[in-house]
Amino acid sequence: MLYHVCRPLNTWHGVLFGLMGVLFILVICVIPGWVQLVPLDYQTVT
Repeated sequence: MLYHVCRPLNTWHGVLFGLMGVLFILVICVIPGWVQLVPLDYQTVT
């Protein structure tokens, strides 16, 4: 979704894209409890 918001990639949109990526990685490193990857359970989907 962020890529579609930042298109076309001019200077300011490139800065926004890069900054959001860096902040995402930083949040994962600083507060890992907020972002968890869990396996999908396809049994609940009907």
